[in-house]
Amino acid sequence: MLAVVSFIICVNSSAEATGADLVVYGKIFTSESNQIVEAFAVKDGKYVYVGDKKCAEAFAPLFKNGQIIRLEQFNFR
Repeated sequence: MLAVVSFIICVNSSAEATGADLVVYGKIFTSESNQIVEAFAVKDGKYVYVGDKKCAEAFAPLFKNGQIIRLEQFNFR
């Protein structure tokens, strides 16, 4: 059941994706329900997606002057 819900959410997000100025991949803590997500996308200074990496990838190919940041390349301690 969870996989079906994830798929529906991902399809809806992909359909609404209009590109993003910034997509960030990594282990990201959110204050909403203390969740940890894999990615987020920002367009015009607003979050347009927060969730798993696979769905966030729908925003990346639509870049004109966008940027992708992969947090795993940084050494945070």
